[in-house]
Amino acid sequence: MLASIASVHSGQKHLHSEARKVALRHPIFWMVDRPSDLPAWMLTGDGIRQVPVPRPDLELRSSAGRVLIQGIPGWLDLPDEPAREHAVTTLAESTEGLSLRAMVEVVQLARDVNSDVSRIDDSVRTYRLGLTDNPWQKKALTERIRTGEELLSKWVMGQPRAVRKTLDLLVRSATGLTGAHQRRPGTGPRGVLFFTGPTGVGKTELAKAITHLVFGDERAFVRFDMSEFSSEHSEARLLGSPPGYVGHGGGGELTNAVRRRPFTLLLFDEIEKAHDRIMDKFLQILSDGRLTDGSGDTVHFSESIIVFTSNLGATNVDVSGLPEEEQASAFEIEMRTSVERHFNEELHRPELYGRIGDSNVVVFQPMRHDIARNLAANYLRNVTRRLHEQLSITLSIEPDVEEAIISESTRDLKKGGRGISMALESMYVNPLARAVFEREGQRQLSVIALGQDRDGSPTVVLR
Repeated sequence: MLASIASVHSGQKHLHSEARKVALRHPIFWMVDRPSDLPAWMLTGDGIRQVPVPRPDLELRSSAGRVLIQGIPGWLDLPDEPAREHAVTTLAESTEGLSLRAMVEVVQLARDVNSDVSRIDDSVRTYRLGLTDNPWQKKALTERIRTGEELLSKWVMGQPRAVRKTLDLLVRSATGLTGAHQRRPGTGPRGVLFFTGPTGVGKTELAKAITHLVFGDERAFVRFDMSEFSSEHSEARLLGSPPGYVGHGGGGELTNAVRRRPFTLLLFDEIEKAHDRIMDKFLQILSDGRLTDGSGDTVHFSESIIVFTSNLGATNVDVSGLPEEEQASAFEIEMRTSVERHFNEELHRPELYGRIGDSNVVVFQPMRHDIARNLAANYLRNVTRRLHEQLSITLSIEPDVEEAIISESTRDLKKGGRGISMALESMYVNPLARAVFEREGQRQLSVIALGQDRDGSPTVVLR
């Protein structure tokens, strides 16, 4: 670089003709992936011009692909000219956004791993993501999905419709039929779900259950609380700071997460609280399946599942006046209408709702009292199990005491399961912890009564 700069400034002047009296020096061309690859002082000034070179279009990729693809195993075995043309078209369409050099590397990768020409799109996916492993094609995942309804129903009780709709998406993704109705496969995410319903009914829990079912670990999902991204500058947190700003080059929380783990579930909680500029980024992710971060690098979302959650309109829907057998259907219709109205009339983004798709909106029903009681009983069993695991204490609860705890914790269901959890922690877990702490060394305990101390705080009586 230094030698080239010296050549620029020390070049001899040349006059091209008598008519032109302006002296010209030797021009230097720097070809870089992005301007930030050069020092800042080389980007501006007299005599310096930036000439963007566009990515090759479909026609150019087809011409290059027709030459490159002949080196891939299986090309000579294709039966006829239409089959060869189909292979060339697949290569050209799947490499959208890539350079010709990248196409050469894709073909080289296919040769190195001895991939058949009929699977050239797999080589493109491997090149984009940098991973050869594909969890979506594993037989073990198919088997887990077959029994997935039982697993998901244990995680999220009382939401059979939500569980079934979620499984439909997973089946579609595992069989490779996402977007199968389109002329050619899309580049968007593997699946998109929009969970809506009252608070505390299992929306986040179902997202965790999906992660456990697909990836084998409930902690593999990445959660973003969109109330933290309600301001305009918060876009930099997700995508990374642009050139010239603090943190440039470090990437964003979203782009880094997907780059580290392309096969993941992305949970965007309370999506209605996100800023408008972030909504625009979601439109790009759902349409193209890729996003450019603050450093100019492209991140692909084609192997991820995206889940949005919201409780839009849940507090305003009242179907209590209808017969019980009609309440669930009426509630779902009202919630769907509320979500669509919000995107169309408040966000003014009907195109974003269209990208999500009405069929991917999953409505969670309000918590019924019988489900609440079962959930409270599960929480009690979890407390007993945790005591045994952590302190080797065997705890039993008298039936009348257990009934009192369940009845009190499920008295108000406005906050759903979250409200039950908070009530149990206040009236049972906290006083139990104090009582166990005072009886250090005992390994057999029984809760025989509930009570209150002098300041009105709840207590438990152990024996």
